[in-house]
Amino acid sequence: MPNAGTTAKRASKKKAAKPTPSLDELKDLAVTKTALHVRSSNTRKAYEGYFTRAQAFLASFFTEEAEAEVKWKGGSRKGISGDGEGEIEGETLRDDEEFRDAFTGVPTKSTPQAITMFLAYKCFEENSGRSTAEGIHAAFIAKYDSMDGDTYRGKWHFESSRGGWFGNPARSAVVEDIMKSIKHKDGAAGGEHHHSAAMSKQCMDKLYEWSIRACPFEKVDAVPEDLATRNLITAHLRFRAFASTGWTVWSRNAETIQLQYKHLRFNCGNRRGGSPGDPPFFTLSLELRKNWQKNLDRKDGDLRGHRYNIYPQPDTPSVDLYKHMLDWLDIYEMFLGRPLQPDDYIFPSLHVNGVIQSHRNITSDLAQKMITEMATAAGLTDAEHFTTHCFRRGGAQYRFMFAPIGQRWTLARIRWWGGWADGEHRDTLIKYLLDELHTYEQDHADALCPIPRDAQHSHAGEAVLTQPMCRDEARRMLDMHTVETIKAIQETTIGVLTTVASNPAQWLRIDHNSISISHPTNQFPQPALVSWGILPSASSMGLVPDRRGSLHNPIPNPHSASPPSFPTLPTSILDANRPAPAAARIIPNVPKGELGWRQVVKDWEEADPRRGLHVPLRDWPPEWYSRSERGTAASATVGTLRNHRKIIALEFIETYNRHEENFKAAYPSYVNGVTSLLHAIRAVHQANGKIQKRKRRTHA
Repeated sequence: MPNAGTTAKRASKKKAAKPTPSLDELKDLAVTKTALHVRSSNTRKAYEGYFTRAQAFLASFFTEEAEAEVKWKGGSRKGISGDGEGEIEGETLRDDEEFRDAFTGVPTKSTPQAITMFLAYKCFEENSGRSTAEGIHAAFIAKYDSMDGDTYRGKWHFESSRGGWFGNPARSAVVEDIMKSIKHKDGAAGGEHHHSAAMSKQCMDKLYEWSIRACPFEKVDAVPEDLATRNLITAHLRFRAFASTGWTVWSRNAETIQLQYKHLRFNCGNRRGGSPGDPPFFTLSLELRKNWQKNLDRKDGDLRGHRYNIYPQPDTPSVDLYKHMLDWLDIYEMFLGRPLQPDDYIFPSLHVNGVIQSHRNITSDLAQKMITEMATAAGLTDAEHFTTHCFRRGGAQYRFMFAPIGQRWTLARIRWWGGWADGEHRDTLIKYLLDELHTYEQDHADALCPIPRDAQHSHAGEAVLTQPMCRDEARRMLDMHTVETIKAIQETTIGVLTTVASNPAQWLRIDHNSISISHPTNQFPQPALVSWGILPSASSMGLVPDRRGSLHNPIPNPHSASPPSFPTLPTSILDANRPAPAAARIIPNVPKGELGWRQVVKDWEEADPRRGLHVPLRDWPPEWYSRSERGTAASATVGTLRNHRKIIALEFIETYNRHEENFKAAYPSYVNGVTSLLHAIRAVHQANGKIQKRKRRTHA
């Protein structure tokens, strides 16, 4: 039996009963909450804006008419005509009180006419598009559907028994006719399509490559003192995050600019990953997605559809949202001088003086200007066509038909990821995906291609990637391979012979004790030293490169002329497991510009026989480059060049622990080539005392 103290304690926890609201209060509550939640706040604001502008349009019309009438009656008739039907019609409209109040209060018989006039003015006079007309139409439908219960819902009609007009004036015949006319004007039969162009994966790659060249900084240790540098870093890192966001989660630009820091959630409170066993990710919540309220109606309150777990995608760096977003947030906080707060916008407005206005997001117009400028600078054609839906369309089309086989998504996943309602597949999804796919599969512009792709026979033409190889394709591939093989043989042979020719006596030194010569009695003995005039070429010996590029002779060449019997060279020279010293001493050239240092690091650790490097530079024996073994000017040059490559490679590998971003930030001169990079590294080493500056000789 419970004691009295326990009973009293439980009783104290009971909440006080709320007073029962009155019927009028419940009625007002139902109306208020219905209006608040039946549509999203953004949709309500847009509809209110359309209706307010329509009222202002009608009011300005009557203001102009009233001013004209005053001038007419006052005798100032200059420029005012009183002839014809215009005067009669104008007087009729001006004197019609119902037409004057068409947008005030309940609808009248003149409301449909006023709606059509406003639509005609916006779409035919101002040349607005179909989307504007649909927005105006939807705003009027919503306005009168919610007025006086069900009185003004449904088809617009006159009831003689009740002596008035009922239904929704936006659903009248005259309004529907002008809506059809506007759609035809912007349709295939009446005009040019102006929908946003899709930002393809190739375009994203080109944008990223240009951005990296223009702004190689991805991380900085301190805020740059130079305003131009600070603005450059801010603009490029913000754009990379902005573009990859829209392309990855398929957001419209107007939705992307509204993201705030509270819409991001990092696992375990760490931006770059959670526990050691979990793959790193962060969650992006796209709560302001258009039409998401309709999707919630069909999901019974399931809110998961607007949350996306973002994982690293190192194989596709141009659209790696995980990396670009975190890089931008790190720079954002550094330049801001404080941690980001929940209400700070992720894509803020930037002042010309370099100040980041975190409480103000970038506007739609500025976002469009940013996209156009970046696309133009990157060399993309028709940059002005990348507008509000460009990233959304590009990302959706890539996952539907352009991603590699095995990485394409089903239509169900695409609908979920894009936030489309289940009933939108026939209209919106066709516009985004199926129209593009139909164009791709039915396009015959590639009819002259020697190898037809037959895109119409499979999904996006992917069958051509899995069908058997035909005889003609095999012949063409063999021809291409033959040309490349001959080119590789020529390059390798020329490199070997050039190096050997610099000192033939060194590489043709014969150990007479290991030579066993047998010759017919009717022939003179062969000399111990081979004449250069009869040395066989690589091609005459049937040498071909294997998969790693090394020369070998799998099948004797019956068409090559057999040279006179050559002496057997010592095993130390013909060791099959070790390349010839002459070939090994070749240090190949590296690309000019910003890619040169990467090849330097690769040559230091890996062999590249196709370029003449048979042994990695780090594995060279000392006798190949040491001072005691240098017998010629060419050998001295090889040793000096190897040391230069060593300085660059070890600076990246040991000093910066292979951290590419830090290395490039420390030595921005890498973009000018390995020579500039070498000078920069030496300057740093001299400054920190790692190496001493060579003293100049003093003359007595």
